[in-house]
Parts: sequence; C-alpha cells; structure tokens
Amino acid sequence: MTFNNFLQLIDNINQDFQIFCQIQDKNLPISKITVSANDFLAIPGQKAITKRKIIRLFNKMHNRGLSLFIFFQDKKMPVYGIQISLEKSQIILM
Repeated sequence: MTFNNFLQLIDNINQDFQIFCQIQDKNLPISKITVSANDFLAIPGQKAITKRKIIRLFNKMHNRGLSLFIFFQDKKMPVYGIQISLEKSQIILM
C-alpha cells in the first residue's frame, strides 16, 4: 500500500483516531513514521500517533506515492490494508 492510498482510506475518519499495527495477533501502537528515499516506515513504540499528527506532518509532502511498511524488530513488513475500530477509535495497519 502506498502512503497516499493510506491517507485516502482514512480521509473521512476522525482526526483523533490513533494508529496501530497488527503483528502476531497483537495491536501495537505506531509511535513514529519516518520517510526514507524509497518508503515510509511506521515504527511501533509506547504511545500511538494520531491521524491529526500524521496529517500535520505529511499533508503538504509531494512524494506520498512511496510504499508504507511496518518496521519491527529490524524487519520491514509491507502494509496490505487497514482495519478501523470505531469503538476503540483506532486505525490498525495490517
């Protein structure tokens, strides 16, 4: 999934929703997103980043067509889709 596809999928979601990723059936908070020359890396940490912060950081960036990956335990895992939990106010990268 490209970062631009991700932004389009979450366009109508509340700005306060938090971003998580699913790894080995556990939802881990995404605390940081870094940009390299070739891709966006979503990095799990202690506190989840919100959609509002992602929009503020990357909204005006021109090269949003780069692929989105989860970077966990020195491994890069591609993101194939998302799950939205309205009850928990979470967007889960899968």
